[in-house]
Amino acid sequence: MLLEIKRYLMTKEKATLQELALNFRQQPETMRSMLNHWVCKGKVCQVDKPAGCGSRCQLCKPETAEIYQWV
Repeated sequence: MLLEIKRYLMTKEKATLQELALNFRQQPETMRSMLNHWVCKGKVCQVDKPAGCGSRCQLCKPETAEIYQWV
């Protein structure tokens, strides 16, 4: 699954934790642990949310509104 996450992020460049969890049918905590593998290798980083994120659309749950990017 780690390679699938790699391919997904390389294709999309950025994705929220919620998006990744839904796409891979995993709990957010499980997804966060798998992402940490790539973070520790320096291949993925967590990026800042856009200004106003969480105050407009309300589509993301606050606990899963983390954004990850392939480096």
